[in-house]
Amino acid sequence: MRAAIAVFVGVILALASWPAFGYVGTPIPGVIVISDDGGGGVDDHVKFYDRIAASGIPVRVEGICVSACTLVLALPRSQLCITPTASFGFHLANDGAPNANLTDVLQDRYYPKSVVAWIKEFLHGRPLTPSVIYMSYSEAIRVDAARSCDQVDASK
Repeated sequence: MRAAIAVFVGVILALASWPAFGYVGTPIPGVIVISDDGGGGVDDHVKFYDRIAASGIPVRVEGICVSACTLVLALPRSQLCITPTASFGFHLANDGAPNANLTDVLQDRYYPKSVVAWIKEFLHGRPLTPSVIYMSYSEAIRVDAARSCDQVDASK
């Protein structure tokens, strides 16, 4: 019981201490809902998602998830689902200036291989640029980047 309370408190503190976090959508008991998150600092998002991964709390993505928000795709597949309104926006990483090396490191470390392949296919092998490209819900499902929340809800 103490461990469960510690995890719960840790997640609440993570949410409360992270001002870059996007809108948390309609409350669903026991689920973190991410909705229309425009991104922000990579370090903040990595720390936040690491805490969520360690907690085991399910995450539901609704709406647009852009830039650092897309690091949510690093969560265990069993912990993440997306709704038909979800889409993911990717662009060249920026650490004060556009940085192709940082982009490559982030992709290799955090994105499922299927997402990296989709980006390369979408761009015909060219690298990401500062312009955002979007992966739709149907494309994310097709490349098995995440499960549909419909499947998750139906299995309950």
